[in-house]
Amino acid sequence: MKVRDRTKSSSEYKGRSTYAIDKYCPCRSCWNSHDCGKFEGGRWHANMACATNYNTGCPNPLPEPQHIWKGKTCVRCGARLKIDK
Repeated sequence: MKVRDRTKSSSEYKGRSTYAIDKYCPCRSCWNSHDCGKFEGGRWHANMACATNYNTGCPNPLPEPQHIWKGKTCVRCGARLKIDK
């Protein structure tokens, strides 16, 4: 799944869409958006992925997401706050 840190512009390096295991990854302490691409045929082929997952796999258990709430929506990952009535 592709996610991004919405606190950064999509044109910034760390704000680009990045492969991750779930939609809450940008809010986890292990998150590290990185271009893990390579040169092929004289050209760079970008592969935005979480560097933690790419290098060593995701930690087990996954750290709890640390959301930044603005109203009912997380500014960083876009998660919606669930309110039980």
